[in-house]
Amino acid sequence: MTTISGRTAEDLLSAEPSGVWARLLGFTADAVLLSVLLVCLVALFEPSTAGRATPGLPLDPLPAWLRGLTSLVGLGYFTLSWAWFGQTPGQRALRLKVARTTNRQSLSLPRAAARWVVLGGPLWIAATEMPGISGSAAVAATCGWFLILAVSMGASVDGRGLHDRWVDTVVVKSRGGHAT
Repeated sequence: MTTISGRTAEDLLSAEPSGVWARLLGFTADAVLLSVLLVCLVALFEPSTAGRATPGLPLDPLPAWLRGLTSLVGLGYFTLSWAWFGQTPGQRALRLKVARTTNRQSLSLPRAAARWVVLGGPLWIAATEMPGISGSAAVAATCGWFLILAVSMGASVDGRGLHDRWVDTVVVKSRGGHAT
């Protein structure tokens, strides 16, 4: 049977769904970790932006290829973490696992990618936009989307948000010691 980082699907079938706050904290930890990685990536490929974060002075827009690369890194971070390990580093720290709802098996790469597109895609798209009317609208829409997802997680009996329902996933608490 498919395992998720050393746990069998039978173990995960009895696992309790994770709470909203733990999920949001795990996502926040991943966002911080990924942001540091992306800042380093941008500084490596576009050193002219390093140290220019002066309040009130906009940065030059990043080249389209670099914005695309940062989006791909975000996609890879979440998709590969969910498909290969059943959890992101932020989820691991909180002992959370992502699995299929029906059989609690690990996610396939396509399902993990679909989960990222629904959950985090809008954030990373908005993050690659520069400030301005269109960038502000993208950020506002992203914040609204995350509010809808958080409310849908809190309002559901099984803790699944709209994004979980659309791609047939569930985030569960990992029992025992360290998440492996």
